[in-house]
Amino acid sequence: MKLRIKYTTPLVPLLKTGGEFFGKIFLILVFTIFLTYCKKDDITKNVTFHGNVRNDCTGYGFAGVKVELITYKLEKKVFALTSTEKRNIISTTTDANGNYSFSGVEIHSSSKYTYGINIPSYYNDSTELVGISWEIHKDNLSLFQQFGITATFNRCYIYLPANTYIVSPDTFTVTLEQKAIKRYEPGLNCKLTLPYNLFFPDNGIVMPDVQYFYCCGDYVMGWWHITLDKTKRGVHSVIEDSIYLDQGATKSYTLQW
Repeated sequence: MKLRIKYTTPLVPLLKTGGEFFGKIFLILVFTIFLTYCKKDDITKNVTFHGNVRNDCTGYGFAGVKVELITYKLEKKVFALTSTEKRNIISTTTDANGNYSFSGVEIHSSSKYTYGINIPSYYNDSTELVGISWEIHKDNLSLFQQFGITATFNRCYIYLPANTYIVSPDTFTVTLEQKAIKRYEPGLNCKLTLPYNLFFPDNGIVMPDVQYFYCCGDYVMGWWHITLDKTKRGVHSVIEDSIYLDQGATKSYTLQW
């Protein structure tokens, strides 16, 4: 007598049911991955970004300077091999004390967003302003931020008194130095040493009523210390003085011979 086994569930429908089950699992996994990818990972908050622009030539606030706050957003498509960067720029101008403020700045927690400050450089026939660009960590945007920049004067004419002629053994050397800037930019050389033979007549010809001079320009603005080291008729002396050369200024100074 042979033993017969009776299947209560046909094999083909069973395989079909299992395939549908795993198919549903696969769809659920795909949907979960999609939701995870699309999940909002960006939280925004509003802050006030404020600070000061310092004139490194004087140590005081720099008035009337344009300040830009830049928001960088990195955008990359799902299947793209490259990404693009978008910029949003808002700007303001410093007040009489060099202060600036941006209120209600929207800060994003997403790593796609970065932030930076930009003070544009510019130049014209009389001055050059050297600005800066600086990235700021988003956690520091609510903190007071100070930035230092420099600017130049236009021309300074150093004169000898009219009808003054230097004849040996008379001699002199003039030293001009901007000392304030060394506090912020110690590597910047702002010292000029001018021996008497660098001075030329203002009309190019040695004749009566002539005035010898030296012209310097396009150096950092601010207070310039003047040291006149002279020997006149066998008498040696040193005279200290100073002159303020503002941004874009053209001034003259007559030595105390």
